[in-house]
Amino acid sequence: MSSDLKKRTVFGALFLVVMIGALMFEYGALCLLIVIMAGTVNEFLDITLGKGTVRLQRILAIIAGILLFAVMAFHCRDGISLRWASLVLIPVLAIPMSFIFSGRIEQMDHLMPVYSALVYIALPIALCPFILFIDGQYSWRLLLSFFILIWMSDTGAYCIGSMFGQKSGARKLAPTISPKKSWWGFWGSIAFGVMTAVVLYFCSMLDFHLIHCAVLGIIVPAACVCGDLVESMWKRRYGVKDSGNLIPGHGGFLDRFDSSLTAIPLASLYLLIFNLI
Repeated sequence: MSSDLKKRTVFGALFLVVMIGALMFEYGALCLLIVIMAGTVNEFLDITLGKGTVRLQRILAIIAGILLFAVMAFHCRDGISLRWASLVLIPVLAIPMSFIFSGRIEQMDHLMPVYSALVYIALPIALCPFILFIDGQYSWRLLLSFFILIWMSDTGAYCIGSMFGQKSGARKLAPTISPKKSWWGFWGSIAFGVMTAVVLYFCSMLDFHLIHCAVLGIIVPAACVCGDLVESMWKRRYGVKDSGNLIPGHGGFLDRFDSSLTAIPLASLYLLIFNLI
């Protein structure tokens, strides 16, 4: 085993231990999600605007995301009114005003990436309390199941894509965005996702009808691929290879959670539509 592969394996295992360990406890999960939100928003703005830029606006965007997350958590756990979410408007509206006081008109070009970070990253993470608290009680199984589905879908895409998708004549999924991704990888992701969902059902991790679990096994991998391609578009647009160096050999926050930003909201939406959560 090469040193790079060893490093990737070791740090990948540590990442899983931290994630699973934190999700087992209510405050651990809440703190973990806040850290993920702050780190991912910061990396996104590093990619789009450059490191060290718009510091005040970064802070305001992160405050807005954390404030929204806190309101959603207290609503789902303690039943407080969602009208408190209106407080998020304070930092959100302060962002453009802060550009005004800088006295530099060209800085207004930075406004769209900051708001994009709020919609693309902060909002999906802020909605996670709806699947963390069931009838006001903390439950880690559903969110952890989503993450397991995401991880196994990524594994399926990598394994099947590496074995068959890199051969001559293999059809590429989105060659202008991510040349290495193939349709073989996509279908491998779906196959691993469905199999994982069935296993989670029989392990009592997913407490839904088997058909719903199988559908989740399709939705999550498909959304993972889309989320990964969205991040690849951002990185290709700005000439960046990795969003950061959070985990050696694995990249940064955005590299690790790009799939989650689309997969978890879409899977949750499916469950809401069928009144399962």
